[in-house]
Amino acid sequence: PMEDAKEPDEDHLYQLFRLFAQPDQVEEMAAMYRRGGFGYGDVKKAVAEASETYFHDARNRREELANNMDYVRETLRKGADRAREVAGGVLSRAQAACGLR
Repeated sequence: PMEDAKEPDEDHLYQLFRLFAQPDQVEEMAAMYRRGGFGYGDVKKAVAEASETYFHDARNRREELANNMDYVRETLRKGADRAREVAGGVLSRAQAACGLR
């Protein structure tokens, strides 16, 4: 029954909550589980709110990048150029070591 006390570490919703919430919120939720008298709908709302807060900055950054595709393309091009440069050096050394050059 919902009103019974529960062991938080055995509940998948609590485990999800723990991933996103602040330590003080996790302690408060664990105490609520041990007291009992709550509904899983309450926990689902808390998980949703905690995950929204957790990912807030990343969502904003993604939106900024989506609105600046020239910057994204240029950054990717620079990364590809650098990767080609490094890989070329490694390939040359490997070919020389194998007697292919």
